[in-house]
Amino acid sequence: MGSFDPAKGTYGNWIAVLVVIAISLMLNHGVRSSVRINNFIVIVKIAIIILFVVVGAFFVKPTNWHPFFPFGGSGVLHGAAAVFFAYLGFDVVSSSAAEVKNPRKICQLALSELWSSQRYYMLA
Repeated sequence: MGSFDPAKGTYGNWIAVLVVIAISLMLNHGVRSSVRINNFIVIVKIAIIILFVVVGAFFVKPTNWHPFFPFGGSGVLHGAAAVFFAYLGFDVVSSSAAEVKNPRKICQLALSELWSSQRYYMLA
């Protein structure tokens, strides 16, 4: 039953269990502790991004920059618009789920249609 079956070589997700326990203890301790931990997590995320940029800077090949904008600025805007509208629907579906009569059926249908439109955008 479930994903925990030592006979088949599967074990519980102990990292997830520890994260849930840590967050529960943090929420139990209070908001001030939550703010400190949240600030620490944000600093770690920013440090990871800075590390990625610094390490990635050594692998940049300026010869790959030509042509920099093969389709010009309008090509960049068209691509950004396609990605924006492809993923905008996921947010709309999740935020409107509470307002429909049968969210399980409607949201499943909406997400499957969004998935197919996402594939269309990727192929176009």
